[in-house]
Amino acid sequence: MKRFSLWLISLGLLLCLFPSSAFAHANLITSSPESGEIVQQSPQKIIMDFSEPLELETVGLYLQDRTGKKIPVTELKLTPGNARELYAKLPPLAEGTYVLVAGILAVGFIVSGITYSTDLPNSFLGSVFGEGKWYLLKQAPLVAMLAVQLILLLLLAIPGMVESWYPILWGLLVCANELGGHAWGIEPLWLALASRALHLAALSLWLGALTYLGLTMIWKTIDGQNLDRQTFRPFFVQTAALSAIFTIGSGLFMMFLQTDWTTLTAALSSWTFLLVLKIVLVLAMLLLALRQTLQWRKDAPSLSQTLLG
Repeated sequence: MKRFSLWLISLGLLLCLFPSSAFAHANLITSSPESGEIVQQSPQKIIMDFSEPLELETVGLYLQDRTGKKIPVTELKLTPGNARELYAKLPPLAEGTYVLVAGILAVGFIVSGITYSTDLPNSFLGSVFGEGKWYLLKQAPLVAMLAVQLILLLLLAIPGMVESWYPILWGLLVCANELGGHAWGIEPLWLALASRALHLAALSLWLGALTYLGLTMIWKTIDGQNLDRQTFRPFFVQTAALSAIFTIGSGLFMMFLQTDWTTLTAALSSWTFLLVLKIVLVLAMLLLALRQTLQWRKDAPSLSQTLLG
């Protein structure tokens, strides 16, 4: 048991020492003029179509010429009825090469424009910290999500509550992640939040079942305890199947709810590639699960160490 606890602590330290980068789901799909396009005259405006709805107050935009000089772009607007499309009037430009840099705080995360920026939009930070407009933080759902999660964690720390108190709070803690997502720019809002909450809950159930399986196998190798596979197999299969159905179903529903499918298929962007890659990986995982289930039916007392170990 001590070795098992030490292994978990070591794994946690490794995760803390080597954090992975986090990227927002939103991405630039198309733009006019397109990136790298050579135009005969100075364009009067630029139109950018993103994969997620935006909030105008959290958008920063500027041009940069070949010498590195920044040219501000101030007249920004969202297309009425389509919060994913951003357009801006451009100042008269001399002949040369220009780079458009877009920094967008869409849902509390940084979204890149034509070129990637590692900083928050200057206009947003200046308004909050320079001018004291703290109310703008409410427009970043990430802040609301962190506040709700902090309150729930404090409630979880209360000792001596009834047994149902803690599972309910853990469920709310999982669903609270919806507050930091892209749902706030989607109509109807209640449907967007509900579908995202269902997606997160199903994912948590799926990961919980896989974690339970992994820990059970590790526990057996450490303490030599035998797993009652006759009881475990139907429980795991039913839990994994139910969570997989709700995860995939809610994911497809959210994709059609918040994204223009025809635009995604027409534009071969990195966002489209990542979406296709996700679909391929999910299908591969389902095939792996099907193979394991058939293996269990063939030899019920066994667990395939090759597939699960």
